[in-house]
Amino acid sequence: MSASVLDDIGSSRRLAAILAADIAGYSRLMGENEDETVRDLKAHQAVLLPMVETFGGRIIDTAGDGILAEFASVVQAVRFALEMQSVMGARNAAHSPERRMEFRIGVNFGDVVSDGSRIYGDGINIAARLESLADPGGICLSARVHEEIAGKLDANWEDMGEQHLKNIARAVRVFRWTAGAGSSSQPAAVLPAAVSDRPTVAVMPFVNMSGEADQEYFADGMTEDIITALSYWRWFPVIARNSTFAYKGNAAKVTDIGRELGARYVLEGSIRKAGTRVRVNAQLADAASGHQIWARRYERELSDVFELQDELTAQLVAAIEPELARAEEHRALRKKPNSLSAWDLSLRALSEQTKFTRQGHSDAYQLLSEALRLDPMSSYALSTMALCRYHQSIFGWVDDRGGAFDEVFTAAERAVSLDDSDYLAHAMLGISWLWSRGQHDTGVAELERAIELNPSAAFAHHLLACVLEFSGRSTEAIDHLHIVLRLDPHYRFKSQALSDLALSHLSLQQFEEGLVHADQALQALSTNVRALQRRMACLGNLGRIEEGRAALQTLRELQPGFSMSYLRATYPFKRSEQWNVLMQGLEPLGPV
Repeated sequence: MSASVLDDIGSSRRLAAILAADIAGYSRLMGENEDETVRDLKAHQAVLLPMVETFGGRIIDTAGDGILAEFASVVQAVRFALEMQSVMGARNAAHSPERRMEFRIGVNFGDVVSDGSRIYGDGINIAARLESLADPGGICLSARVHEEIAGKLDANWEDMGEQHLKNIARAVRVFRWTAGAGSSSQPAAVLPAAVSDRPTVAVMPFVNMSGEADQEYFADGMTEDIITALSYWRWFPVIARNSTFAYKGNAAKVTDIGRELGARYVLEGSIRKAGTRVRVNAQLADAASGHQIWARRYERELSDVFELQDELTAQLVAAIEPELARAEEHRALRKKPNSLSAWDLSLRALSEQTKFTRQGHSDAYQLLSEALRLDPMSSYALSTMALCRYHQSIFGWVDDRGGAFDEVFTAAERAVSLDDSDYLAHAMLGISWLWSRGQHDTGVAELERAIELNPSAAFAHHLLACVLEFSGRSTEAIDHLHIVLRLDPHYRFKSQALSDLALSHLSLQQFEEGLVHADQALQALSTNVRALQRRMACLGNLGRIEEGRAALQTLRELQPGFSMSYLRATYPFKRSEQWNVLMQGLEPLGPV
């Protein structure tokens, strides 16, 4: 992606699809039973609001009973509107007719102005006026939206002709959808539902299998902690506790749960206490098929309840996230190229990066460029782009390394501006401060912020270890790298983490330990050139010159551009003695 593409993302004026929704008769509901109305509204919002991001949108406002959201894709905005009405139809079926909450939705496509946090303009005003024209449980579109979705969605729209909207100077042609009136009354069944977008996860209440009533609190506490910890992973929305705990004690099918809550994945589990030991079983299932995609059992001694709960939660969440990522990547890889969304493209790009080849990263770069053209507001795509350019720079896979590092910083900074709670965005900004700006301490602070946002994120601990190592804090770096391998034994970038362990031990002049980790890194990925560089330095420092020269020859075959200037550019040590240790191992091997 060129710098101009990144520059365009920061524009304050843009075209966007705007969705406005409110509840018909909300004042009456509040007047009849305020407490019950507020409780029901919050329960509905817990399901609906995460769906906005699932369809590639972002929430602008949720004042009172209203929802105002922005979407980069017009089609996705209308898909969300139809899915929202379908979900609400299912949820309302559980309430008496007088207590049902029926949303009216308006969708418009127009010019908006942004100040970074809010948006303004006629595009929003028209969406709000369209909402007021919609029937309860219905949707109204402007003609521009209707034209954009023509032939793309299986739903019938009634032409209402031109309408004069309050405080809007020109008449607007309006199209209306009403469930059951010449339209599909079950839009979710005929739409791709959000399969092209971020997956939603439902964590069901863990079942107490102990036969002891006082263990119920432990099972519920575990469930709540898992929901909270999973919510730190910003790339997948998690259904709120109130919605999933409504199923407590019910033997509902995974497929039914997924349909009713709008979840793509469902996590279930049980807890059994026997004497002083506790056994926790957990299963992750695909909600569409009901097929189990992951399962694990944990057994621990029960000494400190809260400490045990924290330990099990951290291990469960760290294990679940990579499984979700792999499931999503496989799903994206099976999709037809012409149906890929920005989310799918980002997943495919990450899969290409995992190969750790020049071509894989070149392909990832192209996929991410397209993702950001489709959705310039995607914090995930921006963070993944920053990661791609970072790898290309440190592995010598770009001609303009300085320009690529600048792209890393720009993409990461904009990702943070879009979502300040996204640990991945902060992690990439942290590593950018080191590589692009040479600011070691600022990089450490930013990465500590990333870990604060998501303590279970192995990747954040890995990047913090990198910056600590180059800051001369090798012992701390080793501690964080061991956390990485403990949190995720199947870590996506395991070879790189082992390679960084080798560098940290090398800096501490623990050459035997460094060599062991360099060899482990190469066993995990034989083309890891950074591991080869560190292996060479350890061998040279140990006086094993011939082995070091053989490693140098292998490195030159894998990395023809390897040179002293490359080393200087990609080993930004804060302390000169670290550089000296590296060089005293490489110099005996001959010209670098």
